[in-house]
Amino acid sequence: VRADDLLIVDVAEARKQLKARIVDLDEAEAAIGRVKGVMGGEPVFKGTRIPVRMITTMLAQGADEAEVLEGYPKLTPRVIELARMWVAAHPVRGRPKKLVEQGVKIKSSKRVVLKGDPGPS
Repeated sequence: VRADDLLIVDVAEARKQLKARIVDLDEAEAAIGRVKGVMGGEPVFKGTRIPVRMITTMLAQGADEAEVLEGYPKLTPRVIELARMWVAAHPVRGRPKKLVEQGVKIKSSKRVVLKGDPGPS
C-alpha cells in the first residue's frame, strides 16, 4: 500500500500470517465439536469426551503440557495448540465471573476515586 512518496506499507507479510492463522482456526474448528448427548453439549475434541475448555483451563492454571498429554493420551501437542486457538476465538458467553468466583482475594472494597471521576452526587 502506497500512501505517498514517503509512506509505503508492505502488507504482504501480514496477509501471509493472517492466512496461516485462518488455516489453523479452520483446523481447530474441524477438530473440536459439540454433541448434544456428550458432556452436556460442551465443546469436546472430536472422537473423545474430553472438554476443550477444561484442558485450556488446566494449562492456564499452570499445568504442564506434558502432564496433560500424559493424563489424556488421545491428545497431541498440535491438538492442544488448536484448543488454545479455538478457546481464544470462542469466548464463554454471558457475564464474566466475579473475582471471588475466580479465586482472586479482594484486599479492599474501598472505592478509589480517580481524577476527573464525577463520583456520587
